Amino acid sequence: MNGIELRFKYLKAHPMPYESDTPVSGIQILLNLNETYWPILLTLVMIFILTYLYTGSYRNGKDITMVLPIGRIQSILTNASIGWICGIVILLGMSLLIFACASLFFGTGNIAYPYIIHQVVNGKFALGIVPVSQIVPNALILQIFAILFIALFTQLIAKIFRNQLPSLLLTILLLIGGSLITIVIQPLNAIAQWLPSTYLNPLKTVSGTLAYELENVQVNFGNGMLTVIISSCFLIVLLILVDYIQTKNESKR
Repeated sequence: MNGIELRFKYLKAHPMPYESDTPVSGIQILLNLNETYWPILLTLVMIFILTYLYTGSYRNGKDITMVLPIGRIQSILTNASIGWICGIVILLGMSLLIFACASLFFGTGNIAYPYIIHQVVNGKFALGIVPVSQIVPNALILQIFAILFIALFTQLIAKIFRNQLPSLLLTILLLIGGSLITIVIQPLNAIAQWLPSTYLNPLKTVSGTLAYELENVQVNFGNGMLTVIISSCFLIVLLILVDYIQTKNESKR
């Protein structure tokens, strides 16, 4: 009720064409989907495609790319870049498709329309209002780096197991399960800001909704970017280490 009242006050001070509070326009429906089940669905689609991509280079447990005249570190970084780009293409493709379908029937919507956020005032959560155009850029930036983490994590699991089915199941369990278990298990709320799986929902992170749900003011855009980037660098080191160990063992055989 307080959020709706703030929205009406904002609209009185910033008059604009009427928009239904029910998410039907292109922008509104994208925001609503990104708040709800869209992050899980998008992550699942990425995991399926990237797992197929990364396990495709293995035949009977052997890495057929080892015969290519390319350095192993360069190969890892190239595969990571391909996975990252592939994830971004999936994000943009699915988003544009839904946006186009909704806009065709209900219009595109207004980027100046007010969006309800949770902000910290004097150490306590309080409702606030910002235009959609103010919150989307940070959410998109965090989403892009979260995709990099997903690509690297999927690549690491695929490199360890070298088989599509176990790689797929374990990646889903750790990424999707990790993002859901943080909300379910209360003790994890206190360290949620340092768990990269927390930031699979960038819009709720940037809007402060996730911090409000977890009762953890440290879950925000700044800590999200720091956590995802550090975790991605750590995964790159692990990939190089695992590749070195596997290459050494295969050379001995």
